[in-house]
Amino acid sequence: MNFKIKGLRWYMAGLLMLVTTINYIDRTSLGVAGPTLKDKLHIDEQQFAFIIMFFQISYMVMQPISGRLLDWFGTKIGFTLAVVWWSVANMLHAFACTPLQFGIFRALLGIGEAGNFPGVAKTNAEWFPPKERTMATGVANFGSGTGALIA
Repeated sequence: MNFKIKGLRWYMAGLLMLVTTINYIDRTSLGVAGPTLKDKLHIDEQQFAFIIMFFQISYMVMQPISGRLLDWFGTKIGFTLAVVWWSVANMLHAFACTPLQFGIFRALLGIGEAGNFPGVAKTNAEWFPPKERTMATGVANFGSGTGALIA
């Protein structure tokens, strides 16, 4: 049985937008939850800055590495690994009892989330002809603003 779904690649662009939205909710919700977390975990301003820095450094370092991993594993496996990694890392935050643990979990989150934009680029390259890639990228990137707004 062979059937085709009309406009399937645009559904893929929508899924990329959804995953990017989730990525940005995970990333930006710390700013909203910060005051409560500082109180609950007894985090001072310097520790909070280090927690944010742990995420930023791990994200920055992993961006090119994530792209390489996506090339090695392929889009399906590589992107799936990134989403599973950042989902588990995000869940681990619930178990943080100290600022150091929270910082480690934020670093793990940054490692996984770094795969989102290389994954979006690779998926768009595989699913869209060159004349539609910028529109597809725009649809996916719409998720970053949406996620930040929701957070």
